Amino acid sequence: MSAAPEWGRSKRFAYAQVFVCIAASIAWWWRSLASTLQLAASSDAYTYILLIVPVSLALIYLEISPYAAETRSERWVGGILLAAALLLPLVTARRPLPLSGSDGLALSMSALVIFWIGSVILCFGIQILKS
Repeated sequence: MSAAPEWGRSKRFAYAQVFVCIAASIAWWWRSLASTLQLAASSDAYTYILLIVPVSLALIYLEISPYAAETRSERWVGGILLAAALLLPLVTARRPLPLSGSDGLALSMSALVIFWIGSVILCFGIQILKS
C-alpha cells in the first residue's frame, strides 16, 4: 500500500476533526454569534461583519497549498489556544473588570476566533498557518 492513500485518510480525518471543532464552537458561542449577526443586520455601521466569513473562506480556498497540511508538527500550540479560548469566557463571566455589553461581546468573539485558529493548528499542525 502506498503512502498517498494513507495521507488521504489522514487528511480527511483532520478535516472531520476541524468540522467537529467548528460545530462545537458554534454551539458553545451561539449567543455571541446571534448577537453579532443581529448587530450587523440592524446597524449600517456593522454590515461589513456579514462579509467576513465568505471573504475569509474564499481566501482560504484560493490560497491554501495542497501540501500545507502534510506536517502535523507543534500541535500542542493548538491545544493551548483552545484552552485559552475556553477559559476566556469563564474568566470574564466572573466579572473581575466591569465590562459593557459590547466589550463582553468583543471578548467572546475574540475567544471564538482564537478557538477556530487553535482548532486548525491542533488538527493540521502549525505549518498550515505558514503556507
